[in-house]
Formats: sequence, structure tokens, C-alpha cells
Amino acid sequence: MSSRSILGKSLFLFIVALSAAALILITSLRKEAVREEPVLPVETLIPFQGDLEKIITISGFVESETTVTVLPRIGGTLEDISVEMGDPVEKDQVIAHIDSEPYTLSYNQARAAYLAAESTFKRVSSLYATKSVSQQNYDEAKGNFDALQASYELAELNLSYTNLSSPVKGVVLQKHVSRGSMVAPQVPVVTIGDIENLRVKCGIPEIHYSYFQKQGRSMEVKIRVPAMDNRVYSGTISHIAPYVSSQSRNFSIICGIDDEELTLRPGMFAYVEFVMDKRIGTYYLPYKALSGGGLWYVDEENTARFVPFEPQFGNDEFFELPADLADRKYVLKGQYFLEEGKTVRLLGE
Repeated sequence: MSSRSILGKSLFLFIVALSAAALILITSLRKEAVREEPVLPVETLIPFQGDLEKIITISGFVESETTVTVLPRIGGTLEDISVEMGDPVEKDQVIAHIDSEPYTLSYNQARAAYLAAESTFKRVSSLYATKSVSQQNYDEAKGNFDALQASYELAELNLSYTNLSSPVKGVVLQKHVSRGSMVAPQVPVVTIGDIENLRVKCGIPEIHYSYFQKQGRSMEVKIRVPAMDNRVYSGTISHIAPYVSSQSRNFSIICGIDDEELTLRPGMFAYVEFVMDKRIGTYYLPYKALSGGGLWYVDEENTARFVPFEPQFGNDEFFELPADLADRKYVLKGQYFLEEGKTVRLLGE
């Protein structure tokens, strides 16, 4: 065999071996590429089930249905004040006393003058009946009697005003003066409020006026008070204003508060939640589960699937999900990089 023939065979075998090695290398690289294709991690959740409420929240302040500031009707020195802030008081209970000595003197003086005028008028009246005195004498006696009677009744009334009484049943919310102070009409002594009948006054945007007119009396109201560790009280709409303010574009409503334990106090800040609509025992998801006009979910084989979906009911956080879509694991995080049919890895599993 010639050397040229041997060289040709060797070259052929080398080429075949090189081709086989290249084929094995390419196949190995392809398998490695397939094996190294990343599997996207996603976070999923199963739909919640419960009551889903559509609400509007308005802030307001707790106030007493009846708040009265007690003002003296006469001036003088406050001789005694028998209540302090927080004390309960009954209707017509005497809570303070103004020095009555000058008013007692005025009363005694007016009474004496009245009794003298009354005696004179009776005597003149008897004489007038027998024509023993003129009409003028009778009129003068009667005029004097009427004037002194009015002075006497005024002195008696002023004397009674030295005792300051509570016009309502309630609790002393504020004490404005102390014993020994000089008081006069229009100078407040105490403020009394009824804490058994509390309410919240709110301004509602006018866009909701029609709905409140139709459904307001039966609407569910929740009143959350931060000062009471965010405790929630039930409320009832008692009054709806018949007009809308041209300045604020709001209308006022008043909500009574159910507080049987009497834990609330006037002036407390409150959030008032009005339930505009409600779905009972429904399924729902947070809005961040939505992506690209639908929802991504993971099937039993850990494969990403997409279903078009547009919410029809919800609130600020959640939307309602039909019952036939509730038995799936929906992607909450990682859905923006998914492709239909791609395998995913569930975080936490």
C-alpha cells in the first residue's frame, strides 16, 4: 500500500473522529442550555373568603347630643361651686351659689314696700267703692301698688337666681370659674354634656347625596375611635341635611353612637365608615394580583397559566372573584415576567 493511500485513510478517519467529537460537544451544550434555563420564582395565594364591603370613610369628632353652658343671670361673688370636671349632675340640681346678701336686702325692701302699697290700695279701694275718694286717688293707689308689686316680684326672682342649677342631666365637661370669682351674665360657670347620647357629625361629598337619601336610614355605619385603641362602635344615621354647602360641596349627616358602656367622651376624633355595598361570604383577591388585563395562576404541575379577567365589584384593596375561579393558586408576586406554559417555582415550598 502506498504512503499516499495510507495518508488519505488517516485523514478521513481524523475528519470522522473530529465530526463525531463536534457532534457530541454540540449535543452536550444543548442539553446544558436546556438544563440551565431559569425557573422563575413566584409568590402565590389562595383567594380569601368572607364579607367584602365597599365603604367610604369620613373623619369627625364625637359630640354630645345636648351640651349646655351654664351662665348666671345676675352678677356677684361666687360663694360656692359644688361640682368638678367629670361629676355627674341631675336636671335642676344646684351646682353653684352666688352671694345672696345684697339680693336678700333688696328683696326685703321690695317686699316691705309692696305690703305697704297693698294695704293702701285695699283701703282706697274700699273708700272708692263708697264714692268717698275720687277716681284719680284710686288710679294713683292702684298704679303705685302695681309698680311695687312688679319690683317685689323682680327682687324675688333675682334672689332665686343666686342658686345656679343644671338645666340638663349629664356630666360636667368643663369648669370655667372657681370659688370667690366675680361672675356676671354671659360669663360661663360650667359646661355640662349628656354622655349617654353621643353622636358624630360628618360632611359627605355631594356625589353621594342621592344614595344617602335613598339608603341612609338603613345603611350600616361603623365608627372607629383611635383614642379607644381603634375600637369599632356601631352607629345609626339619625339626620341628613336637606341641602349641600356651596363652599365645601358637602352635605352634613349626624350619626348616633351605640356606646352602652359609656366609654366615649365628647371631643374624641373618630373615623366613620359607611358601608355602601356588601357581598356576604364571597371570594376576593388583592388588586396587586391583576396583571395585563387578567390573572396569572399556577396549575398542579407548577405551570403558569393566564386567564383574562376584569373586576366587577370591589373596594380600595380587594376585588370580588367568581366562585368558579376560586380553587386556584394566584400569582401575587413575579407575574410580570411570566409566559404561558412556563414552569415556575413556588416560594415557600
